[in-house]
Formats: sequence, structure tokens, C-alpha cells
Amino acid sequence: MQGQTIYIPVVSTDDVVSVDVTDLPVDADEMIELLGSESAPLSLWIEVAKAYLSLGRHEQYERVLEFGSSPETEQFFCHPKDPSYNPNMPNNYYQGVEYERIQVLCSLADYHTKSFKEESNTQKRIVSMEKASGLIARAQKLGKAEQLPRLMDAQLTLARVRPFILPLLNFVTIARCHVRLV
Repeated sequence: MQGQTIYIPVVSTDDVVSVDVTDLPVDADEMIELLGSESAPLSLWIEVAKAYLSLGRHEQYERVLEFGSSPETEQFFCHPKDPSYNPNMPNNYYQGVEYERIQVLCSLADYHTKSFKEESNTQKRIVSMEKASGLIARAQKLGKAEQLPRLMDAQLTLARVRPFILPLLNFVTIARCHVRLV
């Protein structure tokens, strides 16, 4: 991502803040504060998180997405000048950006699914699996017809059963070979 720049629009102006990906702060909270203060769309939260991931900064990636999917972040998307703002709705947070919310939740679920697959510590595996399951469930509630949460659920299911399927497939292969030899 060398030379890539992320442009964050400044709220209520035509100005932008440009951040070179290689100059992302080590402390993800600085970017979270910038994204929040400028009421950046969730697509930019995802872009910033992916930029951190491309630099190998997994903790920052997770932090940005966790904050982007948290109830605290909802305050940033309830701005009266937001085109999707509807004062008649009792809860207008994120109104009109459900798919972006699903993307944030599924990106974070994917991260935890990969952690589940790579982790050797049983307790940490369980925590990763539970986090991924919870995020997927939240994403499924947002978009019952959306495919992304279903794909993430299938990926997590495969990650859970893979250790059991591979030995079974090997057994079936060996059994077939044995039958041919007899």
C-alpha cells in the first residue's frame, strides 16, 4: 500500500484530511478519534482498518473495526446534517447504511475466525469462536436477505469442523484404496 492515501472528508466543509497509509499512527485511537470527529462513513472505517492490516498491524485493525461496530460509534452517525437522518425515527443511528454495518461486523468476524483457526490455546480459540459467532449473529439480524453474513457463518462452521472432516476424508480414501486392493 505504499503511496496510497486515505481521504477523510471534514464534516460540514469541502475540505479533506489526507492520511498516507504508511504514516498511520501506531495508536489506532488517534484514527478512531479522527474518523469519529469527522463523522466519517463506515466505508472509511473499513478502509482504515484494511490499511492497518496491510501493514501487519493486526491489533489496530481489530481496534478500528471493534470501535466501528460498537454502540458508542452510533453517536457519530446520528448527525442532523446527515442525508439519512430522520428525526421521526426513534432510533435513527446508522439509518440507510445497514450493508456497511454488515461489512464491518463480517470483517471483524472474519478476523476472529482466522484467529480461531490459527490459535493453539483452547481458551483463546473458544473466545475467538464466540466473538465471531456473536458478530455474525448481529450481522444476520441487520440483513436477513444478505449473503455476506451467511458466507461468514459457513466459513466459521468449516473452521470448526475441519479438524474432524480431514481425518474422516483420509479414512474414506484409505478405505476406498483398501477395497480396490482386495
